[in-house]
Amino acid sequence: MKILSVISPVKFGGGERLLLDQTKIFKEKGIEQVIVCLNRSLEFENFLNQENIKYLNLTNLEFRQTPTKREYLFLFIKLLPSIFNLRKIILNEKPEIVVSHGFPAVFLIPLSLIFFKNKPKIFYVHHSEKSQENFLVRKIYLWFLKKYRKIIGVSSKTSESLKKVFPEIKEKIITIPNGIEIKRFEIAETKQEIRKKLNLPNGILGICVGRLTKFKNQKFLIKVAKEIKRDDFFILIIGDGDEYENIQKEIKKENLENRIKLLGFIPSDLIPFYLKASDIFLYPSLKEGFGIVVLEAMAVGLPVVIFKEIYIDEFGKNVLVANNEEEFINFTKNLVENKTLREDLGKKLKEEVLKLDIKKVAEKYLEVFQNE
Repeated sequence: MKILSVISPVKFGGGERLLLDQTKIFKEKGIEQVIVCLNRSLEFENFLNQENIKYLNLTNLEFRQTPTKREYLFLFIKLLPSIFNLRKIILNEKPEIVVSHGFPAVFLIPLSLIFFKNKPKIFYVHHSEKSQENFLVRKIYLWFLKKYRKIIGVSSKTSESLKKVFPEIKEKIITIPNGIEIKRFEIAETKQEIRKKLNLPNGILGICVGRLTKFKNQKFLIKVAKEIKRDDFFILIIGDGDEYENIQKEIKKENLENRIKLLGFIPSDLIPFYLKASDIFLYPSLKEGFGIVVLEAMAVGLPVVIFKEIYIDEFGKNVLVANNEEEFINFTKNLVENKTLREDLGKKLKEEVLKLDIKKVAEKYLEVFQNE
């Protein structure tokens, strides 16, 4: 079997990590892999090179994952060169399976296969909740989605949102939850050894990992630090993005530079060590398809605090889910003050995440690819 996956990598986020880990499992099983990148992500390419995974840079398509109406208007004109280029790649590579990851690959793949004699089976992986579109955009999306054998939502919440927007094809929509490579988080070094190596403060460390954007809501952690007035409580914020300078200014304004450490971009292979060095995972995001980083925090045994907006069944029942800001702060305060609670919740979450090991997730994908 040969699988060709098409993705628009955004630096190295959850979707990219899922595809990389899944591809490694497929490779171990002797399945040939080709990844087509619709734009450049040097970090993603470095990981693909390290794992000796074949990839091709098709073009540099500048599109947001949630396009504006204006972008939709010029979509097909902008995609035209890529349609012919992808068609050539598929003719040369001759894959049995072609997998679309997100926008604009969802449109690009069916267009590339028009008038194809021996069409490969095509599947679409949807990584975020789908919101209602206007009449015309919904019709366009629906036409394309009907071309796919199966549409795979990465969480039950994602799949339900797709079924709500596209009830006509609900029988095509299935759920395969995201997974992680558990062994990446099996670290022999102790918390104190890692803290010393990474030059992190002693005390109780909260940590947040993710792109710095408004909807990821990291600025709220400044309020958390202000409300929990303890000199031994620190918050590490890892990531870069549009909100970096705003968060930095706000930290300075509140005179919290000593207690909130804005660490910027950290290579993804070091993230497990920063998580292991911490005590509490604080994730104030207000919008997620499937927060893979939550699973990563669970894998090192951290208790997790999130808002209800991003809760999905796959996280299990031991994640602390806040209905509002006050609850989020109170949950965090309880964890800071109660070491036993931190350890008990962390242990339960570490056990729960085992069912989402990437090996089990990859097997589910293979089953769908082979049986459809």
